[in-house]
Amino acid sequence: MTLIAFQLALADLATSSDFSARVARDPEEALAGRDLTPRERRRIAAAAGQQQGVAVNRALYRYNRTIPLTAVLRGACFLLRQDFGALVEEFWAEGGLDRNQRREAERFADFLRRMVARGRVSSPYLVEVLEFELKRYQVATRVREPLLAAVDEAAERWPDGPLALHPLLRVASFTHEPTALLGMVAARRPPPYPDLPEGEFHLLLSFHDGVYKQEMLDPAWAAVILDVTERRGAPDPAAVARLVTDGLLVHTAPGSAGFDASVVELAAAAV
Repeated sequence: MTLIAFQLALADLATSSDFSARVARDPEEALAGRDLTPRERRRIAAAAGQQQGVAVNRALYRYNRTIPLTAVLRGACFLLRQDFGALVEEFWAEGGLDRNQRREAERFADFLRRMVARGRVSSPYLVEVLEFELKRYQVATRVREPLLAAVDEAAERWPDGPLALHPLLRVASFTHEPTALLGMVAARRPPPYPDLPEGEFHLLLSFHDGVYKQEMLDPAWAAVILDVTERRGAPDPAAVARLVTDGLLVHTAPGSAGFDASVVELAAAAV
């Protein structure tokens, strides 16, 4: 007998409707293999029989687990509409809770990308809103001072090193006009949005000055940034030089796994 086994059984009642139903139906079979005393088995069975209390506990559990998702990806969760409940249950069934809000939201974002790729989720707006919200959170929660110091050190050590987007910036791309789209999502207006202009749109997300900002980015400049950061094409050298002068593109270590990897390493050493 262990107290942990009893506590885990109680937790499973709140987190698994299937387990709760099996305990209520046949506690001996459902609890077989668990290191519980007869008294603890009776208590678990009695708890499973209190369906209203179990339902309240399950609702509280779901609420607490959805907070990291809705706090970071509020608009994307809204766009899932009636499918949200089933999708989060499927997501949770894949693995345990990560109490780090950023990692939990990023895991859910990966899950949603897979669901979209499989055709499990269909929305013309979901992916771009999802990517925007994830990048906004990543930018707005970064630790500025060590990163700024690391960028300065990288520029001094590798003045001719490969270029990358400044770590306190992100570019979010859209196929629908983002100001109107994000406004309707924030206002909880149910889709579809048939009057939204379509085309190529980009938002520059910034935490460079310690205050989160977002502004429309000219598609031509966005193309140069993406050409550089994704190592595609041959961007105009003059345009690249202008972006370096403006601080949007910065130098990093040659042969590094990525700008963030090298800068985070430098930032960690500086702390």
